[in-house]
Amino acid sequence: MSSGFKPVFGLSGPRDLMKLVEENYRELEAQPNERRLINCVVSAWHIQDWVRRALLGDSNNPEHGKRWSQLSGGTPKTPSEDEFKDWLKAECPASDILRQVTNHVKHLRKSDSRKELRGDPLTFNHEPVWSIVDIDSGKVLDVYCRLQSSGTALSDVIAFWTGFFAAHTDWQ
Repeated sequence: MSSGFKPVFGLSGPRDLMKLVEENYRELEAQPNERRLINCVVSAWHIQDWVRRALLGDSNNPEHGKRWSQLSGGTPKTPSEDEFKDWLKAECPASDILRQVTNHVKHLRKSDSRKELRGDPLTFNHEPVWSIVDIDSGKVLDVYCRLQSSGTALSDVIAFWTGFFAAHTDWQ
């Protein structure tokens, strides 16, 4: 695969990072713990950076502009970081939860002061559940629970990127 990336730790593009996330997720499923959860969440969130830069971000490559037009329904161009993140949030709302958790871990603070991040897992049927609580609504947004194969932020983001890469197999 030629994505224009110089390989870093055996990763040469967004699909390689996706494979790493899938491996991390399998490890998390086998033995849920905070370290595996953080590795998986942070890596899964950063797929968006790799996709934007490798598949859409070269302003000298007219193919990248056409791809953005396909995704956004807009004019062919290189999307800004904010434009791409806005598109991603609309297409995969769960990605914003991973963004918040990643920023919290990176900066040791909440990226959205209206959300409470729970570092200690709750327990559901003897399984840990890591969550974010929206302070305004009281709604609990699950980041990860082994008993749920869908409906958690992490599983939804992984499903989104799996579908994205399947739909765009010709994008190298």
